[in-house]
Amino acid sequence: MDVFFIDRDNKVRAIYFYPAEVGRSTEEIKRTLLALQKADDDFNVETPANWKPGDPVMIPYPTPLMPESMQTENSLYFQYNWFMTFSHEPASDLE
Repeated sequence: MDVFFIDRDNKVRAIYFYPAEVGRSTEEIKRTLLALQKADDDFNVETPANWKPGDPVMIPYPTPLMPESMQTENSLYFQYNWFMTFSHEPASDLE
């Protein structure tokens, strides 16, 4: 069985190929759909592996103001290391 994710512009975004003798993970299919929707809806956002709604998202191209913002208390942005910038989603985005 094959699963295709095709966006509004008829662009294939993801393909899963499952041999007939292998079960399918509906949770992973749903997670992929939600992650693609999140990446499409929010500018400059990527979802890391095993991402679920409400988890921090990756910022692939941080703006010059983000490092300054990371120094403030309760900042939306944080880094695990110099090349991985993340953002907590504002509470209003989680509804």
